[in-house]
Amino acid sequence: MPVIRLTDEQRDEAGDRFDQAKRMAKRFKAPPGYSAEEWLSEVLLVLVEAVATTNKNSNFEAHFYMRCRFRRMQLLRQRQPMASFEWDAPAPEMRTQLSEVLDGVDAKDSDLLKLRAMGADWHTLATTYGCCARTVRRWYARVVERLREREAVR
Repeated sequence: MPVIRLTDEQRDEAGDRFDQAKRMAKRFKAPPGYSAEEWLSEVLLVLVEAVATTNKNSNFEAHFYMRCRFRRMQLLRQRQPMASFEWDAPAPEMRTQLSEVLDGVDAKDSDLLKLRAMGADWHTLATTYGCCARTVRRWYARVVERLREREAVR
């Protein structure tokens, strides 16, 4: 197994990010049914995802904050009882996975679509990508239009 050697600067940055994750875990209360340690471990997993997916030019803090918020909402939704009615279920032939829709879309566009599907607002996305909300809305509209054109051809 290869050994990864970090410079002092990289080690300090990793320590800062770890401290930031601890502060974020305290900032958001643990979802009901989760202990503080379990919630901290979830936040640390989100930290790993955020470090792996954040662009160097984007605002890491905003991206990390948004991912923690979404993870907490996901955990809350998992604990809520779901009432399903037979007439509410879509037909099996109409069900589509997000991964099927995003097949062939570049990574930056698919991240935008996923974050928007999770409920991110335009200003949060703009802060994450380092541009204004109008630019993100226009970019999103272009990506959706390309997906619609692609689906119309099929």
